[in-house]
Amino acid sequence: MNISHLIYDSYRKFGHLISPREIGRLRVKHRMKVVQSLEDVSMRNALRGLELTTPFGKKELEELFLLVRGDHLWQVACGKSNGNGGNTPSNEADSQMSSHQSQLIDFDQFKTTMMSFSPWAANGNPNLVPLLQRLFRVQL
Repeated sequence: MNISHLIYDSYRKFGHLISPREIGRLRVKHRMKVVQSLEDVSMRNALRGLELTTPFGKKELEELFLLVRGDHLWQVACGKSNGNGGNTPSNEADSQMSSHQSQLIDFDQFKTTMMSFSPWAANGNPNLVPLLQRLFRVQL
């Protein structure tokens, strides 16, 4: 069925029952559920390709993904990141970024994540930051 016919029929049959105000109310009511659903789909798509190329299990990858995403959201909320992973300047090219590029993180996010897993982070090892810089360049 053509979508334009479906929309036309819906307005013709139900247009008098649902006002724009009601549509707005329903959008607000269901917004969080829709956003969460989109984030879940995004996570599954990102992890699907990694499951075959990494020794981590599915649950471990999910936890790592949530940790990195949470850190990224925190940095964006605090104004420490430009929202595009910190790898490219914010401009018109952002809208044309590939999905792979939109998943990239900057060095600060990588360092924070790796230090949370590293036993060396607790003892103030002076070689930790250069090591993390080398690892970050490898993952690019």
